Amino acid sequence: MTEPTPQEREFDADTAAIRRAREFVVAAAGAAQAAAPGAELAERLALVVSELASNAVLHAGTPFTVRVWRGPDRVRVEVMDRSDRMPTPRDHDPTAVSGRGLAIVGTLADRWGVEVVEGGKCVWAELPVDPVPTTS
Repeated sequence: MTEPTPQEREFDADTAAIRRAREFVVAAAGAAQAAAPGAELAERLALVVSELASNAVLHAGTPFTVRVWRGPDRVRVEVMDRSDRMPTPRDHDPTAVSGRGLAIVGTLADRWGVEVVEGGKCVWAELPVDPVPTTS
C-alpha cells in the first residue's frame, strides 16, 4: 500500500490564519464527514492545529505551512515555520493565560514531535482515526 498524498497550504503569521489553518486541516482530513457522531475527530484535529498554528504565529512570528495526511488509521498534521527556536513543554501556573499548548497536543495525539528542517522547524502530531461504527 502506498502512503497517502499530503495536502499542504501556507499561511501568513497573523491570528486570523489560525482559524483558516484549522478549517483547512479538518476539511483536508475529511474529518467532519468521516468522524463518529459529534465529529470527535474533527474536534481533536481542530484543537491540535489551533495550538500548533498559534505557536507558529505567537512564538515564531513567521509565515507557516501546514501539511496533513489521512491514512486508514491515523491523521498526521505538520506545522512548519521559519524559526529555529524549538518549542518546549512547560509547567505552567494555574493562572497563566498561555503555556498549555504542547500539553494539550500531547493529550490528544498518539505521538507528536519536533524536527529541524531546512529554514526552520516542523512540529507534528499523529491522531488516531476512530473507526466509524457500521450498522446492519
